[in-house]
Amino acid sequence: MPTLRYLKLITGEEIIGTVDEQNGMVTITDPLMFECGIDEEDPSRRYVYMSRYAPFLGDFKVELEAAKVVFQGMPSDTVSRYYDVSLSYCRRCTDISFKACVSETTEQISSVLEPSAVPGKKKNVVETEELLEKILLVSPGPSKQLH
Repeated sequence: MPTLRYLKLITGEEIIGTVDEQNGMVTITDPLMFECGIDEEDPSRRYVYMSRYAPFLGDFKVELEAAKVVFQGMPSDTVSRYYDVSLSYCRRCTDISFKACVSETTEQISSVLEPSAVPGKKKNVVETEELLEKILLVSPGPSKQLH
C-alpha cells in the first residue's frame, strides 16, 4: 500500500512523496524535492521549501530502482503537513492552471521591468518575447545555438 515517505537518493536529492515498492522498483507519486533558499533581505538566513521533482512528467510519477535510494522513512507530522500544503500549491499553480500561472508570473516580472505597466491593460503588458529578451539581456533576432 502506498504511503507518504521521505527519501534520500544516491544523487543527494531529498524528496518526499507517496511511495509504492514492488519487484525492486520504487514508484514515487507526486514527488516534491526539498530546496534551500536565501533570504534576500538577510543573506545569512536560509529557508527550506518544496517544489516539484521532475515537474514535466505527465502523471507526476517517478520510478527508480530501489538500490538508488540511500534511505527512506516516515516524515514528521510537521513535514507531512508542509508537504500537503506544498503539493496543493504545486497542483494549483503548476499543474492545473499552468498557463494562468505563467501569465500571472509574466505580469509580475513585467511590472518589475516596466514599473509603469498596469496589470490588465493590454497596451501596457510586455509581450513574452520582449520580456524574455529583457530578462536574458539579448537583442532581438534569431536564436543562436551554443556549440
